[in-house]
Amino acid sequence: MTTQGLILWLILLLTAILAALVWLAALGSTLAYIALAVLTTVGLIGLGLSFGLINTKIAGDQQQRLFMDNAQENLSIMSALQSVQNKQNQNLMQQLGQVSRLPQPGQQNGFMIADGIFDELED
Repeated sequence: MTTQGLILWLILLLTAILAALVWLAALGSTLAYIALAVLTTVGLIGLGLSFGLINTKIAGDQQQRLFMDNAQENLSIMSALQSVQNKQNQNLMQQLGQVSRLPQPGQQNGFMIADGIFDELED
């Protein structure tokens, strides 16, 4: 017998017991009233527990989805920042290459300013 068959038989058995308890309670059996009260209480607690578990699962799935969306957004931002930094690094390397092609300071034959030319402006 499969699991579904066992569950079906269990449901039928519980339905028969419940019908018998209702019939006995209708005849005035106090024990049947107590059993129905206990079964109703257990059923309501089980129903509340089921709702709580379903709500927790839905909230967890939603939180997981929000986390994944946030992670994707962060990865796209990091990728954009990395591409900007790569461009900046390339520009800096190009500038460094241009600076290395400039003549060295000791090899210039350009215009020289005498050392004491601005001394008279300080007084």
